[in-house]
Amino acid sequence: MYYSSRTDFRIFFDYILENKLKIIFIGNTDEIKEKKLSNEDEEKNSEEDDNESSKTEFDRIKEKVIGFDFLIETELESALAKFTTELKLTDFKEIINESCLTIVKPLKFSNLRVIRQSIYYLKQILNIFTPEEIKNNKSYFETFIKYFLVIFFQKSTSNLAREEVNKAIHIFRNKNLAYSEWKKMKEHVKCAI
Repeated sequence: MYYSSRTDFRIFFDYILENKLKIIFIGNTDEIKEKKLSNEDEEKNSEEDDNESSKTEFDRIKEKVIGFDFLIETELESALAKFTTELKLTDFKEIINESCLTIVKPLKFSNLRVIRQSIYYLKQILNIFTPEEIKNNKSYFETFIKYFLVIFFQKSTSNLAREEVNKAIHIFRNKNLAYSEWKKMKEHVKCAI
């Protein structure tokens, strides 16, 4: 069952007041904002003035309950070192770390859970091959790892259709952009013409 952000914060707020607690909420506001507003929230939004209607219900409640927010920066290098050590990736540790570091910036990607998951899946794939096969085809595997991560990260953050995978790789390779960013730029150019 999904509660609206209003209900969620009201429950926490009542509990905080009753027990005189101080609580820090940590969450990814981008993902929360993407949740579809309930019908009640949509109706309320349509009735409010133009200034308020541009804000989501979450933004209005967050401002009243929380008062301020801050951004937690991810420490990607230390997280990657932990992930590759934890998953016992010795042969490809450096190329995975290097690929992740060069890919996340242009893709504007920082979800550590998904990065760990991608490394886990890479390990499963690489375990299919013998060390000799990997050693004899090192450049192939390095390229595979890079483009696997490019697709995995983009697929986890957008609706990348199967037929868009080749385009996404091509756009990243030639323009160092996420496919979704390239599509936005392409649409913007169409609108300008």
